[in-house]
Amino acid sequence: MKERIIFRNATILEGPDLKVREEAYLVVETDQIIDIGVTPLSEGMDLEGALVIPAFVNAHTHIGDGIAKEAGVGLSTEEAVGPPDGLKYRYLNELSAEGLRRSLESAIEELLRNGITAFGDFREGGAPGALALKSIMAEKPLKTVIFGAAMGNPGQEGYLSEQEEVAGAAHGLGIGDVALFSETELASLKGMLAARGKKLAVHGAETKAAQELCVKTWGSSEIIRILGFSPGLVYTPDQSLSRRS
Repeated sequence: MKERIIFRNATILEGPDLKVREEAYLVVETDQIIDIGVTPLSEGMDLEGALVIPAFVNAHTHIGDGIAKEAGVGLSTEEAVGPPDGLKYRYLNELSAEGLRRSLESAIEELLRNGITAFGDFREGGAPGALALKSIMAEKPLKTVIFGAAMGNPGQEGYLSEQEEVAGAAHGLGIGDVALFSETELASLKGMLAARGKKLAVHGAETKAAQELCVKTWGSSEIIRILGFSPGLVYTPDQSLSRRS
C-alpha cells in the first residue's frame, strides 16, 4: 500500500509560473506530488499558512572547499582561488581523504538546510575527487551533476589522458582559464566528451588577467573563444548560466 500524506492550509507556489494558491492543500504519495488544490480539507497536517515552494537548484558549486569559504574574504580572485597556489588549492591539497569527506558532507547538509535538492559541482582532485563526491551522494537525498577537473594543467604531458579518466568518473568536465588551452586541446576535450555523452562546463572571464591573456594569445575574449566549441555550460563571474545544445 502506498503511503499518502496530506498537507493543508498552505500558500503554495505552483508550476513553472509559480502561480500562488492560498489556503491550498498538497497530497504526496510515495515521495511524489499527486494533487494540489484549494478545496478546504479537515484531514492532513495543518501548515498554518506556511509557504510551500519548489526546491532550489544551485547550478554552480565548489563544495569541497565549502567549510573554508570565509577564509578568502578580502583576497583577490587569484589569491583566493587561482591555481595552483591560491588559498583554495593549498587548503584542498592539505586535506586528508577523511577531511575531504567531512568537508563534502558538511557542504551537502548546508545545501539541504537551505532548501537546495539539486546542484552542479565543480569537483577538483581528478578522478578520486569525483569518485569521493559520487560515493557520498549515493547516500544523500539530493541530485548532482559532477564536473570533474584534472589535477594537472593544460599543456602538461598526460593532461588529456587524465581528463579522460576524470570524465569516466564524473558527469562531465569543468575547466577554467580558457587562454591556457590550445585549439587542439579544446577540440580533443569536446570530442572525447561528446563520444561519452557528457558535458563540458567552463568558467569564463573570471579575472582581468585571464581575459587579457586570451585576447593577446588568441585574439578574442575567453567567452567568445570558448563559445566556438559549443560547451554545455558557461559560467561567468556573476554566476549567470548559459546553456548550449
